[in-house]
Amino acid sequence: MRRKESLRWIPLFVDKWLYGSTRDELAADEQAVWTDFLCLGAKDDGFIRANVGFPYTEARLAGLLGRTEELIHRTIEKCLNKWTNDPNEKPKLTRLEDSTLYITNWEEYQFSDRYLRFLHSSQAQPPAQEPDTRIASGKAEVSSGKADPIVYNNILEDIIKHWNEFAEQYKLAKIYGIQNGSVRERHIKARLEDKSFSFSRLLDIIRRSPFLLGLKTDFRATFDWVILPTNYQKIIEGNYLGNERSGYQVSQIGKSETKPDAAYWAEYFAERDRLLATGFDEEELAVKLAEWTRERRKK
Repeated sequence: MRRKESLRWIPLFVDKWLYGSTRDELAADEQAVWTDFLCLGAKDDGFIRANVGFPYTEARLAGLLGRTEELIHRTIEKCLNKWTNDPNEKPKLTRLEDSTLYITNWEEYQFSDRYLRFLHSSQAQPPAQEPDTRIASGKAEVSSGKADPIVYNNILEDIIKHWNEFAEQYKLAKIYGIQNGSVRERHIKARLEDKSFSFSRLLDIIRRSPFLLGLKTDFRATFDWVILPTNYQKIIEGNYLGNERSGYQVSQIGKSETKPDAAYWAEYFAERDRLLATGFDEEELAVKLAEWTRERRKK
């Protein structure tokens, strides 16, 4: 299966390492394991896993890092829990639904904007062309020229933040990042290059569509699905605001709105396993499964 781009290094913030809370939270041997976890996270955008949907077992981590299983388990348990009762504090690790470990504040273990600007200028590159506008609410306009990478990343962070807030409110699937060079990144970049694109407007239309919110059938819109060019165009044109105008009409997938039976789910998971074995990444997998669901319901 395809792996995400690996970072060659991560910054070690001297003051934070010497005087930060990690020395109080973790014993010396646990600190060493935590450093190993940071390096593993750097290979997969903050995730600690063998691949998408395949988390490391504690035994596998012990063998990979040359540690005892007891030490791995002890470190993970401490990192999954908050050190204080401060409501603003977050644990060092988050365990996802598939048991994958994720470094909670991964963005804090990256180079600062100031240092990134220094690296950018030191490479003697021509000055980047900044986007025409950037509005914190998520509405962004990016020119067709090469945008400043820091500004561009800020726009993506806004989009992730607003999608996840929206997804939590309407029980949709959240996203954990937009990896550079991924199918997801290519699609959202294409949307941003459209001067009429408005992410807040997109969310507002989805909010008014019972179908896209999963209130009509078991289908629910995902981030990757709504940013596909054909789906995005249909959404903003209002095709999903009523069954009579929906590209996924009930009449197309069968007039019955009964819940999928056991046979359906057996086929669904078999198809998912087949796609995983083929080597699709998580963004492509979501698209392929959505296509499979549509065709399956036409039968």
